[in-house]
This record gives sequence, structure tokens and C-alpha cells, in this order.
Amino acid sequence: MPTNTKSSAGARWWLLLAAGIYSISIAATEPPFRGDAWLYVSDALSVRAGTVHAGSLWEFGHLLWRPLIWALSPVLVKWVPAGAWSPNLKVLYGLVWIGRLSGLAAVLLMADLLRRIARRPAAIVVPLLTMVWGAAFLGYAQAGGPYIPALALSILALWWNVAGPGSRATRAVVAGLVLAGAVAIWFPFVLIIPASACACLFLEEENVDKRYRWALLTMVTSGAVLLATFAWGAALAGHGSLREFPIWMQSSSHGWQQNRTVLRAVSGCSRLFIELGSGGIALKRFLIKDPYNSVSAAALFFRVLWRIALFWIFIFAIAFGALRSAPGRRMMKLALIAVLPVLFFALALLEPSSPERFLPILPFPLLALAVVWDTDRKALAIRMAAIAFAALLPIMNGPTMVAGASAERIQSKTRLEEFRRCAGQSDLLMTPVLTDPLWVFSNVALFDPVNLPEPISMEPIITAAKANTGDWRRTFAEHVLETWRRGAEVWITKAALADRPPASTYWVEGDDPRVRWRDLPEFLRPLEYDKETPDSEGFRRIHHSLQNEAALRKLL
Repeated sequence: MPTNTKSSAGARWWLLLAAGIYSISIAATEPPFRGDAWLYVSDALSVRAGTVHAGSLWEFGHLLWRPLIWALSPVLVKWVPAGAWSPNLKVLYGLVWIGRLSGLAAVLLMADLLRRIARRPAAIVVPLLTMVWGAAFLGYAQAGGPYIPALALSILALWWNVAGPGSRATRAVVAGLVLAGAVAIWFPFVLIIPASACACLFLEEENVDKRYRWALLTMVTSGAVLLATFAWGAALAGHGSLREFPIWMQSSSHGWQQNRTVLRAVSGCSRLFIELGSGGIALKRFLIKDPYNSVSAAALFFRVLWRIALFWIFIFAIAFGALRSAPGRRMMKLALIAVLPVLFFALALLEPSSPERFLPILPFPLLALAVVWDTDRKALAIRMAAIAFAALLPIMNGPTMVAGASAERIQSKTRLEEFRRCAGQSDLLMTPVLTDPLWVFSNVALFDPVNLPEPISMEPIITAAKANTGDWRRTFAEHVLETWRRGAEVWITKAALADRPPASTYWVEGDDPRVRWRDLPEFLRPLEYDKETPDSEGFRRIHHSLQNEAALRKLL
């Protein structure tokens, strides 16, 4: 597969096209998720304020991300032009722009990689559109989290290894250093170090045997830097001994314990490109046979299954096409070196439902598609499948991601505006579960007027798939008592008191066998309430009475 050497003028046109596609897509959409971006900012600023120990900055999964926020926060607080915003919001807004610019860099690097390995314009445009319109990439590029900066660094390492300046040894060392930076921001990128290091073996035909030493040099460089960096980070976090290192590693999981991981991976992998929205909840309700909110097979197909099927058709079409030519087979080997470790660790150690788990492998199927398109002239069906997938991505993702298009967000905003009118600025609102649309909206729309000058404080009553899920009553009591201690009030949604979970709560009975819906109203109804909003989907305030306080303290 010889590298395509086009003129610099042609390269500029491709980069301009890539920048235009990305910029328009960013302007027209909003993130469907923010992950833990707000938590990272809060942690870093708490350390800067002196209320939290500095050792908490150094988390194994995102070793350098919180320290980076800590270092940039004075600049961002000073220069982000928003007078009514809190310092946390200003810092997060700055991180959003760091994510957007990192996304732009990733797209430009991918465009240059694609034009170097493909001669046909469609072999460049279709993978590029698939990347930009993909839900995980486009969503996280605007979330303010660490995932897109880490992805941009990994693509930079891939590009530098194949086309960067300098001697072969210099390119190998630089690629290793950049990969180490990606891993230090989001640790699962360690799984694609071998694939990125071996890119020069599979993307070029000439003198392959002599390139093994450079692939090894990239991996050794990256490994040495990471060992030193993580040893240093562990020491700063207060886990300097070898005995304490595994404890530090385990703490980065934050207590998450998913079940049915193989089953979840079928839909979880598709979320790399497709935003399933409430379709993911419908799939759970169907598979687990939710007795409260059942979903028919026909409804499930039209809501979500056809999307997941289209994703797997797209992936298998690339794999089938790659097997038909020698360049395709080489690219398939490279893709497998990247995909298999990521998939294994998502199933065995992490959890396969979150799209960021699969972001490290994003460049490899797209490069494989470009090679298949460019080398197999008879692959008409494969090209049609790729075109259909890319063309349908805006349609599949639009209802959730196009700015202002989500009716669910509009409804959630209306409900939270009602909450703001009745509650105090620092009051806590507790929803039945983490997937409740109110919690999701508040987490995503942090810059909406309803969340200014400080976002609404919210917590789920039950967080499924965590090690302490079965002890949710104790966790609830801790949240309530802590809120009362700081002089604020606690509200719950009226839905939490219902005999049956409303479909709008996104509760799935049986998703976590340790909790049942009926336990929720049985626990909450005996508490005293002193205020409520008039609407049926509104909120009730837990009375800060001696009786309530005594009942909650018994749970601690």
C-alpha cells in the first residue's frame, strides 16, 4: 500500500474541507453527554481553594487531566468573558473549547492520513464524514472532558509515525512520547500503543523488515515514559509503594460494576458512531422483560435495532472487503491489533456501555475503509453500505444532538425552571436514577440560563451498577443530612413516590438485581414533606424535622 504523495496545494484543499465539515457540525449540534467533566473541574478547583488535599488531583485513569485543569484554571477564570458565571462554569467553558480545538486537530490529522493512503476522493470523504458525524467523537468534542484531547494525541502519534518530519528513529521516539501523553490523559489509550507503533509496518510496503526496530522503539519509549509518569503520579497521590499501587488503580473505577457485559457490548460498540438516546433504555427493557414499561419487538426494531444492525453491517462490510486484497488484509491486521485489546478490557475489566471505552480504536476502522475503497474496484456493495451509514448518521443522531431538536430537553428545562421558582439556589434535587432526563439535562445543559449562575445541585437516589448500590438508603441519608448541615433543603421528584415507575424516569426493573422499584416509594413515603410544586410531574420537599432527621441518622 504505497503512501499517496499529492501536491501541497491538494493537501490544503483536503484540510480546508475537513475543517469546514467539522466546524459546521460543531455549530449545528450540542453534546448529548458530558461524562464527568463537571466533576473534574470541581475537584481541581477544590484543590486550588485548599478545601481538598492536592493528592486527589492524581487519579490513575486520568493522571494528568485534573492537574492540567488546576494549572489552567486561573487563566480561564480570568479570560472567559461571562460575568454572571461561576468560576467552575468559566473553567468548564474553557475546557469545552480545548475539546473543540482538539477535535479539529484530530480531524485535520485524519484527513491528511486518509489522503496519503487513498487516491480516490470518496475514499477520503466517506471515512471523514463518518468520523465527524459519529456520536462519540462529535459529542465528546463539546463535552469539556479528557477523551478528545487524548484521541487527538493518539492520532498525532499515528500520523507522526507514518508521515512526520525527522529521521525514522526520531519519528519513532516522538510517536512514543505523544502516545504516552494520550495515555496519561485517558489510560485505555495504552491498549492501542502496539497498533500505533506498528502502523509503519502495515501502511507501507517498502522495507517492512527493517521497520520492526522502529515499532519496538516507539513502544519502549512510550512504556518507559509511562512507567516514570505513573510512578510519580502514584507517589503524589499518596500511594508510593508497590503494595498500594493496585489500590490506586482500582480507585479509578469509582465503584462501577456492570453485569451482562457481553450483551451490553453489542449495543455499546455501536455507540462509537450512533447516539441511541432513549433507545438504549428501550433495549434494556425488552431484554430484561421490564414488567412496568414493556417494549414490543416491533417498537424496539423501529426505535433502535435497525441502527445497531446498520452499525454491524458497516463493520462487517469493511472486514469482508479487507480480506479481498493484500493491502486490505494488512490494514485488517493493524485494526485487529487495536480492536481486540480494547474489546477484551471493555468486557473483562471496564464496562462496554460507555462510548468513550471505544474511542481509542476510532481511526483504525476508518483507515481500513479507505484502503478497501481504494484497492477493491469491485466492492460496490461495501461502498454502498459505507455511504448509507455515513449518510444516515445525521438522521440517527440528529434528534438527540442537533441543537434545540430534542423535545425531551425542552420538557426537562420547563420542569427545572419550575423547580428554580420554588426552591432555594443551593437546594438539592434528587431523581430516582442517574438516567432520569432531568438529571441528564442538568448535567448536559450547564450553560443554559436555568443552571446559572451555578448549576442545580442534583443526585440520583439509586445509582445502579455500583459496588454500593444495595446500600442506596444509607447513601440517600448521607446526601440529605449533608445538605441540611450546610443550610439547604432537599427535594425529590414526585415520580419517586409512585407505585409504578413512569416511563419518563428511564427506570429498568431488573437492570440491577439488588434494587427494586417498589422499595423506593416504600422507603420515601414515611418521610415528612412540607412543600411541593402544583404539577403532577413536579417535586416535593423533605421536611427538615426532628423526626426525619432521627429516621435518617438510624441508617448511618
